[in-house]
Amino acid sequence: MKEYQAILADLKKGDYKPVYFLEGEEGFFIDRISNYIEEHALDEAAKAFDQTVVYGKDSKIDNILSMAREFPISGDRRVLIVKEAQHLKDIQNVAAYLGQVQPSTILVFCYKYKKLDRRTALGKLISKKTVLFTAKKLRDYQMPDLAVRYLKSKRRHLSASNAQLITEHLGNDLGRVVNELDKLLIITADGQDIDGKIIEENIGISRDHNIFELQKALGQRDPGRAFMIAAHFNSNPKDHPYVLSINLLFDYFNKLLQYHYLLDKGQGAVAKELRMNPYFVKDTASAARNYSVDQLIDIHSLMREYDLKGKGIGSTGAVPHGELLRELIYKVLN
Repeated sequence: MKEYQAILADLKKGDYKPVYFLEGEEGFFIDRISNYIEEHALDEAAKAFDQTVVYGKDSKIDNILSMAREFPISGDRRVLIVKEAQHLKDIQNVAAYLGQVQPSTILVFCYKYKKLDRRTALGKLISKKTVLFTAKKLRDYQMPDLAVRYLKSKRRHLSASNAQLITEHLGNDLGRVVNELDKLLIITADGQDIDGKIIEENIGISRDHNIFELQKALGQRDPGRAFMIAAHFNSNPKDHPYVLSINLLFDYFNKLLQYHYLLDKGQGAVAKELRMNPYFVKDTASAARNYSVDQLIDIHSLMREYDLKGKGIGSTGAVPHGELLRELIYKVLN
């Protein structure tokens, strides 16, 4: 993230480099950098003459490099963006261009979902001669904090619990999460809190009946609340897929088990070791006190068993997912 922010900061200052090589698994960051260059490096009049966007599937590398060597027509620079550059054949030919770049051209390679081999001649040259950015896939536990910081940068407040709610519902597809957050920006005023009501009405996540609330109910050993949420899940299976619910419950109870074995149970240490927002450490500690190590080991086995049952393995006949979840909750609490 720091590297990404540093590149954007330079671009916003108008400090453009001759070649950008943007690679890696997280396409969101690659798109943000290339889109900024596409939108801001040239004014609107110059774009018609001196900005070109091509796609790796439909282009030959030698043609791209020939365009990169051309001089601008209407101003001091030209922009050439290569999207889906991972599909380019003979990409090693870029090495010759890097030996003598055209300083008036901003050449951007969007090499998504892959990384160039640094051991090759081209890989070594790209490391030395370009602005190289490797977009790493974000971990699930990083998503809530990113959502909070993204909205903070837009002068909106999102609580840690609501960030957790959104990202657990949408998954770790950063592009999808940001798209949903952008929708919330449109309908809210500067400085306004993004609260549970706004989230429920505009993203479709129930404030009271979601996996986060189910985890909390189980952590507090509250059967009435847990079964009520399970009933809601059963009535809305598309919004609460069984397999996803099991995976998230498994992760939750696994953290409770890990908590028992931590030597340092201070807030910062727990947050770091369990890879969670410090906001949730207190709830985690409270829930862990409600389950012994032996109980959590048994629950670990239950989760695996009911994950398999949900896939039709180890059960006699087809048992509805809603019934399996209720059975699982009963066994966890008893």
